[in-house]
Amino acid sequence: MRPFFAIIEGPVTQSSVYAGAALGALRLVLELASCFPTLLTKILQCIKDITESFPRYEALEDICRGKLSSRLLVHLGRVYRDLFDFFDSAATLFTASSGKVRRPVELIASVIWRPFDERFGGILSSMSKHQQQLNDEVNIYQLELTRDVATTSEEICKDTQATHASVSGLQEQVRLQTREQAIARIQSWLNAPNFANTYWNTLDECQDDTAQWIFEVDKFQEWSESNSRGSSAPDSRILWIHGNPGGGKTVLAASIVRELSAYNQNLVYFFFKE
Repeated sequence: MRPFFAIIEGPVTQSSVYAGAALGALRLVLELASCFPTLLTKILQCIKDITESFPRYEALEDICRGKLSSRLLVHLGRVYRDLFDFFDSAATLFTASSGKVRRPVELIASVIWRPFDERFGGILSSMSKHQQQLNDEVNIYQLELTRDVATTSEEICKDTQATHASVSGLQEQVRLQTREQAIARIQSWLNAPNFANTYWNTLDECQDDTAQWIFEVDKFQEWSESNSRGSSAPDSRILWIHGNPGGGKTVLAASIVRELSAYNQNLVYFFFKE
């Protein structure tokens, strides 16, 4: 057994002080029992039964990332203490009160006086009880984790719903704003400019007898008479006044509209100034 222990002793001792102590106790017990095959077999079977649940504790520590709750640490410490109680009782079986290894005759007498099952039964029962308590605590811990996950999920769900409601509200605002902007653009496109103001403002700026000369021009008189007769000739229905920008075309147009509206109540006009 010594070569085997020599191989694993270094890595185990370096990984954990407690693991090194447990390994040292196990090595001592096995070396003391190595000369007694029957007792060694029973001890190995007990150790096998004891350590079957240890891998789940390692997995639990990995899940908790080394941050076990105080209750879990208490129950785990009790299981660890039971393990050393077993090693202590096993070592006491093979050693005398003086600390020396017992002779075979003394060992047989001790075993006959107090059988193996009786000697270790209480420790194994205590360890089984503490392991069950630890398992129950693990179940409680899992329920607490489930509760925390459920609470977190519920909070995330509420936040998601609030975010969705906020986004929906923003979408509705954008939709309404876009609709209002579209309506405003359509109304602006459909609404005619306030050309009447141009007409009246222009008349207000005119002096007396302004633009009266246009009514004496033959071209204007011909155009006015042809419209009065209802002529259908295209050229006779258009009066085209040429002029440079700022030359007074708007004043002439306003004057003509005022002149024609004096005897035509159904006159239609429009200023393309804006």
